[in-house]
Amino acid sequence: MSSGSLKAELEWWYQYYFATERGRAGYDKYRRDFAKLIWQLASPKWDFDEATFDRSAASLDNEDHVYTRY
Repeated sequence: MSSGSLKAELEWWYQYYFATERGRAGYDKYRRDFAKLIWQLASPKWDFDEATFDRSAASLDNEDHVYTRY
């Protein structure tokens, strides 16, 4: 497996973060902040409002939303 450009690799930072206990704890504590950051990074030209984000982020607050480790 070869690596991509540095910019492409940077876009996958969270995959490495989730592979650590620090990442699991951070995701549990800042789940909504993480989701919002990914929205902003993945769609920088999308000017979503808080109401739009809140409607979607509500799905993170349920017992079926689980952390998985691979």
